[in-house]
Amino acid sequence: MRLLTWPLWILCVALSAAVSVTPASAQLTITANQTVFHPGENVEVTVGLDNAGPGFFSDVYVGAQLPDGSTVLLTSLSPLAGAVVSLSGDPRSFPRLLTGFPVLEGSDLTILASLSFPFSGPLSRGDYGFFAALTGANALQDGRIDPGDLIAVAVQTLTFADLGTGLKTATIGISPSAPTPGDTLSIRLSGQWPDSCRPQNPQLRVTGTEIRIDTFGGAQGAVCAAVVTPWELTAPVSPRPAGTYRVVVVNSSQGQLLELAQTDLEIE
Repeated sequence: MRLLTWPLWILCVALSAAVSVTPASAQLTITANQTVFHPGENVEVTVGLDNAGPGFFSDVYVGAQLPDGSTVLLTSLSPLAGAVVSLSGDPRSFPRLLTGFPVLEGSDLTILASLSFPFSGPLSRGDYGFFAALTGANALQDGRIDPGDLIAVAVQTLTFADLGTGLKTATIGISPSAPTPGDTLSIRLSGQWPDSCRPQNPQLRVTGTEIRIDTFGGAQGAVCAAVVTPWELTAPVSPRPAGTYRVVVVNSSQGQLLELAQTDLEIE
């Protein structure tokens, strides 16, 4: 799955160059209620800031890179609104969500706590690179991104997918059935696929309390025999702390992105 396309990657590389010249004392974090969403679920995103150094004034940019490669920067939270921009263009064209935002010395605060919206039908399916960037106040208004302008950047990939139906679903089995924090888990996925391009190559991603398993079938345009095909995959999960986890299975096949199954896992 695509995580970053080139313009957003340029932004992150620029951050690395800035940090190598001027050590950054501030760190941004992006937290979402989950990383995979299907229609009807609500997206909730929080942006936090931890500043271990002296105080300063900053500009805050928040946006997302869409599945088609275009980028939207938020201009308002209420109502939720944004503008399409080119991150390789003039930085003066980038709309700031917050201007002259005060960051106090030694502060640990939430910059954005109110970004919430439902995943509705018209929203494009695919990976969204949700990001936040912190610069010095008016640092980009000279039309350049110089070393030291970018103080911190955080990126979180969120996936919007349809729900699988019929044979395009999965059964989740978890062993041991009553896990404790010291147990290594084995997650077994199985099902019947409507063609020969069955789910393969499971890739595990653990984010907070979400255990996500991505699977892959035929590439777009692949020729798949129209025969029902049994399939089974196993994904090991290292010991996790006690708590309730959401296990979700995603499949990317022939240009279609589907959530095949999800279940809750209790570790006591």
